[in-house]
Parts: sequence; structure tokens; C-alpha cells
Amino acid sequence: MTGIGFGSRFKDSRLGQFAKEPVRAALGRLGLDVVPLRRQETDTLGSLLTDDRLGTLYDVGANQGQYAVRARLLGYRGDIVSFEPGAEAFRLLNRRAAVDPRWRTHHMALGRAPGQQQLQVSQNSVSSSLLQVNTTHIAAAPSSQVRGVESVQVARLDDVTSPSDGPCWLKVDTQGYEMEVLAGADETLARARVLQLELSLTELYDGQAAFLDVLLFVKARGFQVFDLLPGFRAESGQLLQCDVIAVRQG
Repeated sequence: MTGIGFGSRFKDSRLGQFAKEPVRAALGRLGLDVVPLRRQETDTLGSLLTDDRLGTLYDVGANQGQYAVRARLLGYRGDIVSFEPGAEAFRLLNRRAAVDPRWRTHHMALGRAPGQQQLQVSQNSVSSSLLQVNTTHIAAAPSSQVRGVESVQVARLDDVTSPSDGPCWLKVDTQGYEMEVLAGADETLARARVLQLELSLTELYDGQAAFLDVLLFVKARGFQVFDLLPGFRAESGQLLQCDVIAVRQG
């Protein structure tokens, strides 16, 4: 599958939500998807992703693979390992990754402990979460409403990655479940050079960790905030989510 990059301003911040639905549907029938490339993101991510010391990019919460496609467009040539629990999203992700010999996929969620959990599958799929979406999120993005529930496998990131993967870039976009993913990733975090976390500035999923708590967690593990990429906004203009880029100190 092929990604198409363009710059624009739309309400929803997650990859693939920037295009109007009829356009996305038409592209989907051709096996294509829209990968938005904003100037601030291309400058920041492009410079970091082309660091030749990176061995592997871990794409946690991959959805249909939009993030990995964007990384390739920005010049990343290393290994990619994507994790996605949703059945339909994983089917599309796996089809896309099949054409890239350095891109592996895993049909699972990640958390602090292995087991089975219920995935709340949203209408737009990108808002799907192991947590329940709340009214603030739905008011700002009606397509985030839950349309179904799937039982999914959950693993610890440390149990499904290897030190042989080398220094890594860890991207986590799990709709409020980011702290749970990090709690099962101590060994992986020790190898990480860069983190990219989509974090909520206000609670959008019931029981999610607070923004500052996540920042303090990664700071205690040797990371310093490098950049903030604004994302999802409410109709009022209030910023609800942003991507935090953090790099290892020293």
C-alpha cells in the first residue's frame, strides 16, 4: 500500500483522520491511505528518524500502519515492528507491511501484564482503546463512539522485543493506555533513544494517566522533552491531545 502526504488543518489529530471520509473511502478502495505531513512534524521527525544509530522503530498502536508509512516517507530505512490489536485494522496493517521486508507486525495489544482484555472498537477505528472513551472525546469527535467490542491478547513490550533489535525509537499511540504500555517496557526503554507518545491534556478515556504523570515517568528514566506536536482539538479550539517527542539525555 502507498501513503500520500499533504499538509492541512483538520479537527482530528490521529493519522488518517485528516482527510474527509469520502476521500479516504475512495483511496481505500485503491489500497491507499492518507498520511498527513505537517511542516513542524517533518522537520522534527525527519531529523531524528534518519539517525543511523537507530536499530528498530517500535510502532505501538499502529492502526493501519499510517505512522510507519510516514516514517518511510521521512527517510527512515531501518526495521519497523508494529503492534495493533484491532482485527480489521490489523488486517489492513498486515497487508501494507507485506510489501516491506523490514516491517514486521504483531496482532496484539501491549500493557503492564500479559492476559486478555476487551478492546473498545470505535467507529473510526483510530480511537479504539482498552479504556472507555468519555463524553469529552465523543463531543469533539463523534466518530470516536464505540461500535463494538473485541477480546484481544495483551503482552508486555519487554516480552515481545529483543536486545538484538538494538537502540530503538518507541512510538506509543494507544488512546489513553500509554502509561500501561510503558509500565511493561523497562528493558525496552533502557534501549530507547527517542520516545514519541500521544498524550491527552485532559481526560478523554476513563482512568487514563494524567499528562504530567507520564512526563515524570519518562523523565525518571532519563528522557527529556524535545518537542511538542499539537494534535486533536475541541470545537472551542482547546488542545486536547499532543505528541510528545522525548530524547535520551546524554
